[in-house]
Formats: sequence, C-alpha cells, structure tokens
Amino acid sequence: SIRPAVASDNTVYAAFFGWRKFDGKTATSDVVVVRDDAGGAGSNPFQALKDPSDNLPGRLVVQGVSIPWSNAPTLGQERIGSTLSIAVDPSNGSTVYVGWADRVGNGDIYTLHVRRSADRGVTWSNSDLPHTTIKDATNIALAVASDGVAGLLYQQLASGRWVTHLVQSRNAFATIQDIILANVPANAPAEQFLPYLGDYDYLLSVGNEFRGVFCASNMPDLANFPQGVTYQRAANFSTKTLTDGSGNPVAISIDPFYFSVPVIP
Repeated sequence: SIRPAVASDNTVYAAFFGWRKFDGKTATSDVVVVRDDAGGAGSNPFQALKDPSDNLPGRLVVQGVSIPWSNAPTLGQERIGSTLSIAVDPSNGSTVYVGWADRVGNGDIYTLHVRRSADRGVTWSNSDLPHTTIKDATNIALAVASDGVAGLLYQQLASGRWVTHLVQSRNAFATIQDIILANVPANAPAEQFLPYLGDYDYLLSVGNEFRGVFCASNMPDLANFPQGVTYQRAANFSTKTLTDGSGNPVAISIDPFYFSVPVIP
C-alpha cells in the first residue's frame, strides 16, 4: 500500500508498508512516512525525512507490526491484508496523521491504529491516539478539514454486523464525535466473491463538510442507516425489498453509499 497526502504549502507526504518478512500468511512490516517539500518535483524527491536508525529516506512510525494476509473470508466475509491511510492538515503542513491495521495478538483479527506528528513527520506519537485503537475493523480513511478538525472513517465487525463509523475531533481524538453511518448484517448477502465490502473506502474534506464513500449491504431497511438514506434504485422500505423496474423482487447485494457530514464546530 502507498498513500499520498498534500498540504496547501506544497508539502507532500506518502505512507507505505515496508515489508521486512513474509511467511505466506503474515507480513512483518514497518509503517513508513516520507516527505517532500517541493510538491514531489525534482530528480530526487521525498528525501526530507530520514530515519536515524539507517539514515535512509522515510521515518519509521512503528516497526515490526504483524499484518495478516488472507485472500479468503477472515473478518466476517471480508478478506484482509492492507489497510493504510494518511492525511495532512491542509492549512498546516506540519500536522499529519497516519492510520493502519495490523494484528495485535490479543484475540483480535485486525486492529486499527492512528498516530500523529506535529513536526512535519520528524517525530510521531509513541502510542495510538485516544479512541483510535479499534479492534476487528478495516477500511480506515483519514482526512483533515481546513480548520484542523480530523476525520476518521472505518468499518467495524461488531456483534455480527458491519458498522460504519465517522469520527471527528478537534484535539487529536482526545474528545470525539462518533456517528454511525450504517449498521448492517454481516451475513447478508452471502459472499459470492472477494472483496466482499471492498478493499477501500474514502474520506475527504470540502469546505465545511466531510464527504466520502463506503460499501455496505443494500437491504432497504431504514433502521440500518441511523442518519437516514436515499436510494437511487427501486426499493420498498416498507417490505424491505429491492425491486426492478416492473416491481419484481431483486436480491440484495453490496452497493456504494455516498455521504456528506458537516465538520463539527
């Protein structure tokens, strides 16, 4: 995985997994962040951050994490193997967040983590930010609004359901607003191919909004969408069935959902 992030001052960051070992099932990896201060231009870009351990480009945010690699239903009906995101404050290129998933080994399947740097990636928080160690979750996506509010989108397997969260914070997740965008059965529809939900979701900031997309079961049940939902396909929310143009039932499946949420004041 390689993920970029760009600030308005022409600072460009990129995060990637530096695999050090792979046994066919689990990768032992570092989480690495590089930076370029000239928009990635030039013949030898991304040299601005060097790790003191080897003096090579890229700061090691964490070292030796275990990343399970499974192209089979592992987290519910979903495969796992590479979940990574990075976001920079568009108005302050010194502040950058990175998030990833690994297996901690405490009975988890896949655990999310978020770290933060306030000095252009030179040093990073020694532990996960508050409220960002999230067990049995995937599809992390980070974004930062123009006023510095950080957004975190993820999907968690909880009590047999896929729960899609959007978290916002003004203080590096010390205090948060956490809203649920979708809460759908994890076993319906049945998996027919992989990926089940999709390997990614996406979050970005536009003006005073966070906007994004995620995938989930399209069963037309308003109880599954606590913030409300509008379908752009024929659906009967009273009978909780999808229909074709003639009113005939259609089997449920996985659909993409778009959302827009105001940035917290």
